[in-house]
Order: sequence, then C-alpha cells, then structure tokens
Amino acid sequence: MLLEILNRTPIWVFALFAVLLSYGLVQTRTRRLGRVRVVLLPVIMMSLSIFGVASAFGFNALPFLSWFAGVGLAISAGYRHRPSWQATHDAVTDSFIVPGSWIPLALMMAIFLARYVITVSLALDPALAGSSALIGGASLLYGTMSGVFLSRARHILASAAVQEARPVEATP
Repeated sequence: MLLEILNRTPIWVFALFAVLLSYGLVQTRTRRLGRVRVVLLPVIMMSLSIFGVASAFGFNALPFLSWFAGVGLAISAGYRHRPSWQATHDAVTDSFIVPGSWIPLALMMAIFLARYVITVSLALDPALAGSSALIGGASLLYGTMSGVFLSRARHILASAAVQEARPVEATP
C-alpha cells in the first residue's frame, strides 16, 4: 500500500520535499541575513501552511479559526519563553548574524509530512473531511508550527532593538 501511495504522489511533491530539506539544512549553519530574508522563511512556511488548510478543508470557519489559534499560541509561547540562542545585529550593514539551528528543518519537515499524511488520509477516506476533530486538530497543528517560524523571526528582528538600547561603555 505504501508503494502505491508513493507511486500516486505527484513528482512536484518530491521536488518540494527536496527544496524544503535543502533549505532546512542551510538553517543549521550560522549565517548573515538581511531583514527581508529574516521574514521570508516565515512568510513562505505560513503560506504553505494556510494553503494546506484551505486545500484540505476548504474555506470554512473552523479550520481558519483553529489555524489562527495555533499561530497565536506559538507567538504567545515565544513571548514567554525566550529561545536560548540570540541573533546579533550588525548596525553598519543592518543585517543579523543568526546562529544555526535544527529547529527550522524539523518544523519544515513536520509541516510537509503533516500535510502529506493528511492529504493521503483524505484521499483514502474522503469521509474524514467531515471530522471536526481532524479539521480543528490539523489546522491547529499547522498554525502552531507556522507561528513558531513567525515567533523566531520576531526574536531575530527584536535583537536589533535590544542591542541598540544597550548603553555604550565609555572607553578610558
């Protein structure tokens, strides 16, 4: 059955997996990013996530409210629990030195795999599309994972304000 599912999977799904995997691996290394690139990953991942909700469950209130609730939960958790890593801001180039992390790769793979499993499940049993528990739970999961990307970007961008607010030490 697994081989048949993989055989029926469109080629573009494997290409998307390869792109997400390679981009996720880039996230594991320390790199310098401009403001646009800091925001680009959350925008892309949130777009994929909300598209997954719309394509799987349609344009109804429950999936979208659940998705937004998940984003809100992740952002709220991000405010309360500051990550252990800190980006540094280079004021001269207005760029950020972002330490590598495996978390973005894990989240990208989780969003991709969740969407894949849900899509396959719905194809195998279309009646699942009417399950409020599946719709709400999957949408909440998509939103939470997307919100983590947004929260991470907020922390990176906030590092500039934190560093600019620090008093400059006088040199003797």
